Formats: sequence, structure tokens, C-alpha cells
Amino acid sequence: MSVWRGARIVEGVFQTRKKRGTPCRVVAFGDNSLGDVHERMIAFQAHRVRPDIVVNTGDNVYEDGLANEYARYFFPVFNADMAGAQSDAPLLRSTLFYTVLANHDHNGSNGDGIPGGDFNMACWHSLTA
Repeated sequence: MSVWRGARIVEGVFQTRKKRGTPCRVVAFGDNSLGDVHERMIAFQAHRVRPDIVVNTGDNVYEDGLANEYARYFFPVFNADMAGAQSDAPLLRSTLFYTVLANHDHNGSNGDGIPGGDFNMACWHSLTA
């Protein structure tokens, strides 16, 4: 749960598609904020191991967590049409993908002073293949 000035901003819960007690392959990474070749390579390698779930630890984009930064740096890398060693991966469309907000994900504000930029993170919590 993320809280700012005593108010809940976002809260999420996730569940894998596997039954309790069944092994689950998890890939975790974070600070994938500028969409450069290194982040593209991480996305590709994560896709190659076919995880059951991807956990992103935050700092999804720099600098302010605004929609145009996600459109430029995040979605092209993690929601590509095809996977390539230095050119992205279709993780969002093929794998349960859960991310959290970190400091660079909510430097912007939505106009009424609430951090988080101009996007709705809640939609990511329900993405499944």
C-alpha cells in the first residue's frame, strides 16, 4: 500500500495462476526507468525464462511518473509485439506483471496535489496472459 500525507494512494494484491504449494517461477527487477538497451536486454531475458509472474520493484520511468514517460520508456520495452535480445519483450501481454511505485514513479502530480502523475496504476494489477 502506498500512503501520502495519511491518504491511501494505491493498494494491490496479486495471486499467481498456480495452486498453492506448486513451484512458481518469479522474475524481479527494478529501476528500469529510461528504456535504454540494458533495460531492453533485461526484458528479453525475463521473457526467455517464461516466468509465472514478474515483480517490478519500482522506478518504472524517470523522472515524474507521467503518462508520456510511460509511453516513451516503459510500454515500448515491456509490451512489444515481439521479443528481441536488444529490442524489447511482450511481457505485459504474456505474463502476470505486478509493479510498485517508487520515488521516481510519483514525482509528478495529477493537478490536485496527489502524487502519481496522470495515469492509473490500478489497471496494471489485473494484467494476465
